Amino acid sequence: MPCIPGSEKNKKRLVNPVVTTSLILSDIAALICSYAAAFFTAQLLKFWLRPELYDPSLYSFEKITDLFFLWLCPIVIFLFASAGHYTQRIPWWSQVQSVLSVCLRILFIDLFTRVAFDMSFSRSLIAFSWIYFFLFTLAGRQIIYYIARNKGTWKFPTIAIGDVETITNMLYAFGTDRYPGYQVHTVCLRDRNSKDFDLKALPPSCSNITVNREKIDYEQYVENNIENFFIISFETFRGSERDKLIKTLNKHHACYAVVPPVSRISLFDMEPSHFFGHDICLLHTKKIGLSAPQHFIKRTMDITLASIALIFISPVMLIISLMLKLEGQSGSVFYNGIRVGQSGKTFTCWKFRSMEPDSDHLLHALLDSDPELKADWETYRKLKIPDPRVTTKTAHLIRKFSLDELPQLWNVIKGDMSLVGPRPIIENEIELFEEAIDDYYKMRPGITGLWQVSGRNNTSFQRRTYWDSWYARNWTLWGDIVIMIKTLRVVLSKSGAF
Repeated sequence: MPCIPGSEKNKKRLVNPVVTTSLILSDIAALICSYAAAFFTAQLLKFWLRPELYDPSLYSFEKITDLFFLWLCPIVIFLFASAGHYTQRIPWWSQVQSVLSVCLRILFIDLFTRVAFDMSFSRSLIAFSWIYFFLFTLAGRQIIYYIARNKGTWKFPTIAIGDVETITNMLYAFGTDRYPGYQVHTVCLRDRNSKDFDLKALPPSCSNITVNREKIDYEQYVENNIENFFIISFETFRGSERDKLIKTLNKHHACYAVVPPVSRISLFDMEPSHFFGHDICLLHTKKIGLSAPQHFIKRTMDITLASIALIFISPVMLIISLMLKLEGQSGSVFYNGIRVGQSGKTFTCWKFRSMEPDSDHLLHALLDSDPELKADWETYRKLKIPDPRVTTKTAHLIRKFSLDELPQLWNVIKGDMSLVGPRPIIENEIELFEEAIDDYYKMRPGITGLWQVSGRNNTSFQRRTYWDSWYARNWTLWGDIVIMIKTLRVVLSKSGAF
């Protein structure tokens, strides 16, 4: 099969040798720096906290360095390479999870080896080494990806071909995770609902995308745009048309990815099975729904973290209460709204009162006077201008930083809510969820969730129901941790808050 000019260059852009080399060197540097940082941290802590037990011989470079670098360093690099860290465009949080997994495995190997061979070593030194390595590795990769994106060496021009729903989900995914580097500049829509595709409803980074709604010859189209990366939903192709497209992609050595039809499937619960000698791949489920141990783990984490948070932030809550009253907030400083929770049961959801009591008529009057604003309200269920029901500076401030939801920690302890989960809804919003309401009923609603960290008020209510449904179908403990970390960034940056 002849090699099309430019195809090899294209593959080098997909697996950039400069970025690959930089990542490897960065990980090696992280190993060296982590050990040096752990060496001095362990000495200082031992000397300050337990000077009577301080033994400088346990921190001797001569005794530990050779073992640490001679075989642990190559094993770490090999594990990263095997996981595709240097050759694949892996989403950021998948990288974080993979790096954490490698660190925990190597920590176990390190400790086991030293104990097995009866070596003298400092447990704090070993622990700090791998904690620092985890942090330094992620920091190094952040820097490399940042430089590569700014220089344009990591961005790969991309063309997406498929139906409206698949392409919309894809663009949201790329908008929230820039690390794979796929820069979609053209989408080709292949369904009857193409008129429903609206760039205004997508992240701002998608505003300059070219939308092709016309019927085209995709074999010729691939040949004319071979320098691009193609992402294709083969569900929209049938029979010989699909086979010819695959043949064209392979013939021209095109760089491409396939999006399988997995809508409504619990992706994190699926495992692929390949059959040698056959073009068939099965995705079979490992479990259905949350198991009892998973429910226990999630509930234990909720109670523990919510209790600790309430203890530490109680002074902040007291200050907020005083400021609301000093600025003349009417009624109680707390608002007790009725919300729909797990299994469709209603509960009292607590918040700081940021709106004047019985002031809904102000909202209705505003919407009636501005048809465009009313249309936005019906789409987003949020106002993109200051809410007339919010009258004090403190109320505006706590809404901007989501501090009005702090009292919901009590709902978490009671069991009405979770730290992470679908956004609580009121009864008249149930019909807006349509069939997704069954997924909503599976989980306790959360103080934060996937919607809050994926676009928040900048997205439609329909997109919110999608994310709430996705979360319920794909829950993992790691996912909750990622959402809580991203929540901190969103709150501090005030992203999507009004």
